[in-house]
Amino acid sequence: MTFDGSAAFIGRLSRWCREQAGELRDVLQQAYDATAAPHSPATLDHRRVLTWPRNQDRHQLWSRAGVGVMHMAVSVADHLRTLGLALEQPDAAPIYTHATIARAAVESAGFQAYLLDASVTPKERFARAMARLLEDGDAARRAAMRVPAMPAMPAPGPAMTAEYQKLCDDMARAMIEIVEGKRGPKAVVVEPGTEPMPILVQASTVVEAAFARLPAVYALLSGTTHAMPWRLADNAQISARYGVWAPDPIDLGASVVAALAAGLLTAEVNRGYRSVDTGARLFELRCRYKAAATPFAGSVCDAWEHPTASRCARGGSTAGSAERRRNRCLRVAETYTPGSRIRT
Repeated sequence: MTFDGSAAFIGRLSRWCREQAGELRDVLQQAYDATAAPHSPATLDHRRVLTWPRNQDRHQLWSRAGVGVMHMAVSVADHLRTLGLALEQPDAAPIYTHATIARAAVESAGFQAYLLDASVTPKERFARAMARLLEDGDAARRAAMRVPAMPAMPAPGPAMTAEYQKLCDDMARAMIEIVEGKRGPKAVVVEPGTEPMPILVQASTVVEAAFARLPAVYALLSGTTHAMPWRLADNAQISARYGVWAPDPIDLGASVVAALAAGLLTAEVNRGYRSVDTGARLFELRCRYKAAATPFAGSVCDAWEHPTASRCARGGSTAGSAERRRNRCLRVAETYTPGSRIRT
């Protein structure tokens, strides 16, 4: 599924992803090298932790959760760069893999927005962080228990179980209550008399809240990741006993829009959490996302809401309108160059 100028368009998508990844790394470096502002959510959280009993124990757990958020931020930049590399050669562009890469970036950015949410109280942010920390430890333990011993290494289950138990002991020492369920921990209570914070938070819920401007983005990207035929069929043309599978520039563009949005959200929530000045870099991230998203205003955004509408292989007026939309994508996308304002 190609159209005139598709190679240039895909090359542009590749460049945007790589530039967004580099810009995001710079924003993160600036945000964490600088001291958090006095009234930033980060400073308020630090002060709140110090008001609790066993504050040193709680601070150690809080720092550990903070490192986890930094892992997520680096993961977004890494997936953005990988998507850019995957599209670097337009003639060898992936048919489906781009959606899987974008989904990882979107999910990671969504959880950062959830954990660093400036609209909730410091106590709730702390509770969310402790719940996520415990969920992570329990998931690691469960996975390790299923790996048998091998000639090159012993079974990792006992070591991971001991590490998880140490985490539980650290939480008990910090006076954080773990509410047990039938299959393991189900919630934490960070302060007596408060509502338990559930351990399990659905990724779909987190992503839908964080990416409200991209309706159904998680469902669409997950449909490809989980090999659902309703998504995989978008990149195929089946006629009688023959089939052709090829990358669709519109589909590639949709994944890039989602990944660029993940990079922008990651920069926004980390910079906002620490309330530091990152100069013009955040503006460049926003411009790049807008440059990618604007051409798809009448095509990809429709596909987010009506996935089956993008199946151009069925011919007729749908294929013709898709061709017109693609040509519009090329014309509008060419208006952005690094450092320039977007013309709309």
